[in-house]
Amino acid sequence: WANDAEAEAIALIKSRSDIQTYIHNITLMHKNFSNLHWGILPQFDLVYAGYSLPFVTPSEFMLIWPNVVQAIKSD
Repeated sequence: WANDAEAEAIALIKSRSDIQTYIHNITLMHKNFSNLHWGILPQFDLVYAGYSLPFVTPSEFMLIWPNVVQAIKSD
């Protein structure tokens, strides 16, 4: 799973030749991190948001962070 607010970033990922072997295993979403529909996402071993969280406001962070925590597998 990968998301980006910029359509160009999603298009770039889709066009990379090194990704083509794995593209059927990747779900790409053109979505702002603040507006993800967390309830439909599966649980993950890792949530990397290093290029997303720095851009959310403190109030958005308080809403997003519990969703990130809930999205991580517990075992």
